[in-house]
Amino acid sequence: METVRQTIRVPKNHEVRIKIPETIKENDSIEVVLISGLEDKKRGLEELKKAMEDKLFLNDLNECMDDFKYVDAEGLEE
Repeated sequence: METVRQTIRVPKNHEVRIKIPETIKENDSIEVVLISGLEDKKRGLEELKKAMEDKLFLNDLNECMDDFKYVDAEGLEE
């Protein structure tokens, strides 16, 4: 199996041509997937990275973990 990935901008006419690599045989089945919102995903990952250095966020996260530590262990006692 071979994976080819390319990120492009949507053109004004909303049409995209796909050049199939020569290594893929004629009549082989392929899957074409369109994923939009890549900038949103990248932005979200950057915000998560920043959050890991935010003391208020980390304090809130630790408080939530403390609140649930006993609930998480309840099912284990049998």
